[in-house]
Amino acid sequence: MCLVSEILKECYKILTEYHGEDPPKLKTISRGFSFIGIQLTDMTSGIASAERDWPHEFPVFLKKTDKDLPSVYALAKLAYEGQGMEVCYGLAVMSALTTSMLKNSDKYEIIEDAEIIDTWKDKFLPEEDVVAIVGAMPLFSRLKPYCFRILLLDMHADRYPVPEDVELVDSVEGLTEADILIATGSSLIYHSTEELIEKTPKARLKAVIGPSVTLPPEPFWKRGVQFVGGAMIEDERFIQALVAENMMDNWETFLKKRKKLKVGFGKDTGFRKIGFLKS
Repeated sequence: MCLVSEILKECYKILTEYHGEDPPKLKTISRGFSFIGIQLTDMTSGIASAERDWPHEFPVFLKKTDKDLPSVYALAKLAYEGQGMEVCYGLAVMSALTTSMLKNSDKYEIIEDAEIIDTWKDKFLPEEDVVAIVGAMPLFSRLKPYCFRILLLDMHADRYPVPEDVELVDSVEGLTEADILIATGSSLIYHSTEELIEKTPKARLKAVIGPSVTLPPEPFWKRGVQFVGGAMIEDERFIQALVAENMMDNWETFLKKRKKLKVGFGKDTGFRKIGFLKS
């Protein structure tokens, strides 16, 4: 992991310049087993993935009254200069600040309900391509008709079923053949996005996607990433259900609650996929 993520540092600069000296304040911080949820006083929310293998205790920012919550900028800054779970909290705040900016300005052209395969398949996915995936994402079956080989770099690949025709690699050096790179927000959490971009010079198309990637796209675009895919939370109940499994509910209760509230990762829910495609 790099000590400082330059991409996230530049995202922070864009957000602080937009929000100025009086940004929305932190309203609630919710920590789940898989996600961190943040809500701001302007009622916008953000989430970021939580790395399960890192200690989740964060007493500096939890178990405090509202008036004692840290500055929104102080917490956001941890996204690029923090370590471990600090980065996850910082990313969740930056996601909320980005959502606030998107809802209150027309700064970017947003692709609604953004699905990376639908966005790319007609133009960017010839059958001879080698596609490198970094991190867990349910794209294998949808990608296979459009590419020759699929490479997967994920230290947690043993936690989910990986199709037999997907080739596992154990380091970024195994991705140098990639014609297309698709990285999840885990690369931001581990401050490895810049290395992935550098180590895949052959890739003519690069994307960083996931709930943790609701960020200003310019720092990605300037480094050759064409597609940045994140999410906007439209219903605060989504946050409540999403983090419930590690607050007071076991996994079964969490799933029942999510189904009852009709919140999830898709259309007609409290969670709306968005994307930014560099022209």
